[in-house]
Formats: sequence, structure tokens, C-alpha cells
Amino acid sequence: MISMLMMDDTVIAGRVFIGIGQGLALTAGSVYIGELAPQEIRGKIMTFWQMFYSVGSFIAYWVRDRTRATLFEHLKAVQEAHADSCGGFR
Repeated sequence: MISMLMMDDTVIAGRVFIGIGQGLALTAGSVYIGELAPQEIRGKIMTFWQMFYSVGSFIAYWVRDRTRATLFEHLKAVQEAHADSCGGFR
């Protein structure tokens, strides 16, 4: 979907904002857990928190990668159906 956008500046700005947000979330989350978690379970909580973040990112990438061709084929079919209804421009 990003490749279909005409405004490259918008994509770059969006990626910058997402990067800043993720950087703040990773830093603030670990500091928050480190300050509030009891000392005897702090390591376990930090391990699971980082693992869940990494596994979630991997699953999001995998789902996007597996649905990319399907989404493109769906969009192409919708466009072809619309072209047929408008007089068959192809």
C-alpha cells in the first residue's frame, strides 16, 4: 500500500513519527518496569516484556508479508470490476 502513495514526504514523515514513538515506548516501558517491579521478579518481567515486543513485531511483519499478494490481487479485482461497470476501460 505504501508503494501506491504519491507523496513520498508523507511516508517518510510517518516513519519518523513511528520510529520516535517506538523509541520512546521501549525506553519508557523498561524504565517504568524497572522502577515499579519488585526486585525478585524484575528480571522475569523485563524478559517477557521484551520477548512479547519482539514476537509481536515478528508476527506483524509475517502477517503483512503473507497478505501482501492477496491484498494486491483483491485491489486489482475491485479495480477491474469498477472498470467493467464504467465501460470496460483496460
